[in-house]
Amino acid sequence: MDSRARLAIAGAGWSARNIARGVEKAANLDIIAISNHDIVKARNLAREFSIPTTVDSHLDLCVMKDVEGIIISLPHRLHHPVALDALEHGKHVLVEKPIATSTNDAREMIQEASRRNLVLGVYHQNRFNDSTLLAKQMIDSGKLGKLLLAKIEVYLKRDGGYFTESKWRGRLNMEGGSALINQAIHDIDLALHLIGDVDLVAGFQSHLMHDIETEDNAVAAFKFTNGAFGTIQASISVKTPMGTSLTIHGTRGAIEIRKDSLIFFKGDGNIDRRDFAGERGISSKELKILSHGRLLQDFSNAIKEGRAPAITGTDGTRALELIESIYTSARKSTVMGVNHARAS
Repeated sequence: MDSRARLAIAGAGWSARNIARGVEKAANLDIIAISNHDIVKARNLAREFSIPTTVDSHLDLCVMKDVEGIIISLPHRLHHPVALDALEHGKHVLVEKPIATSTNDAREMIQEASRRNLVLGVYHQNRFNDSTLLAKQMIDSGKLGKLLLAKIEVYLKRDGGYFTESKWRGRLNMEGGSALINQAIHDIDLALHLIGDVDLVAGFQSHLMHDIETEDNAVAAFKFTNGAFGTIQASISVKTPMGTSLTIHGTRGAIEIRKDSLIFFKGDGNIDRRDFAGERGISSKELKILSHGRLLQDFSNAIKEGRAPAITGTDGTRALELIESIYTSARKSTVMGVNHARAS
């Protein structure tokens, strides 16, 4: 059996370029084809990353015998139908976040992959950041003690052109949401990964800046299953974008996680700081691509080893469920329970 997985990419946008760059950091896979409805974009990306085959439909990828799996990097609304097409043709699937625009669609994808004994992974690459890996180790070993509070902050700036020049961003039926489901979902996923499920949530959301159907600002408070409390502030319209962070407090200390760094506030008052890009002697962008490579390598290994990937369809659905609950809470002006995804 060939130890290298042969994959294809459906989509040729900005996200697909990051995926292709991540492939260069993985040692066990090849991208052998790429599709995009705008074939010129597909050809340009194929030329840049030496991808041998370009087509204008994901269905062409589905019938290619040499393609073992398809990486879906398309507008959110297309994740579900394209994934089902791929699974029905016997292809393993790695889908960009969010897994889908509704939990019902996500569950159908999970069930279809399980029925066909195929690998379904979700592209939450920040779980593979050096900062996340260390945070997970610290929490699991008890360095923070009992977890008490979590704070997610997402302060980003998306100019008007981000929406007006796109055929799908800011459109509810295509994007499914904006600040939460597109940007904050990264840190929401990390909070669930590090702390656990959320049982209750109360949220508010609106488009305060941009003329769009979806939210550009949102806030929420939630209660984790383990009793800890959490909050989120998410904006993609601030004039002073400060980036994203996840802060977790426990009875023995606290950590602040950013993509490049982790700060450990010890119970004795001392502070440890880790700058992972600096320690590796690389740029922040290069560090980011390392995480992409780790995720892609794990997905390819999962195919070859016949196991579940590190980030399953069920994992991806957990973040979507919490976001859906925030949207519903905001719409109904009430506290909402969260239905947890279960492994299948």
